[in-house]
Amino acid sequence: MAKRKVSAEIIINRPVAEVFTFIKDMNNHATWQTGVLESKITTEGEVQVGSTYKYITQMMGRQISTTGEIITCDPNERFMYRSTSGPFQIAGGYTFEIMGDSTMVTQRIVADIEGFFRLAESIVVRSVQRNIQNNLMTLKETLEAVEPEQATTL
Repeated sequence: MAKRKVSAEIIINRPVAEVFTFIKDMNNHATWQTGVLESKITTEGEVQVGSTYKYITQMMGRQISTTGEIITCDPNERFMYRSTSGPFQIAGGYTFEIMGDSTMVTQRIVADIEGFFRLAESIVVRSVQRNIQNNLMTLKETLEAVEPEQATTL
């Protein structure tokens, strides 16, 4: 099965540590990601490699439950994940680059699209591409709208 890749990037006018900390807390993801109804870390303690998560999303009129694990957690550099269950396999994450007092965030997603979604693969890919671009814009707006000390605790 062919892997489909999408990516987007944005510069956020916040220090890299604030941006990384906010993204690493997957409990925040439903507040800034389109179609995410619920997002939560399902393991106790600090988010790190091996931590698990659950996402419930809405796509093309269907509710999708996905579980996964964190596979890379390099503070202020990379935060990567992969699904362990769901309608298709997804791997992705974020890279962070310091740009003076700002941070460039790049999000990449690689997916093997299967089942019902395979029939609408081109629509799914375009939708995911548009969503991650919009999500990063919402992330930027969210983090830039609060006082610096609040950015990691939204």
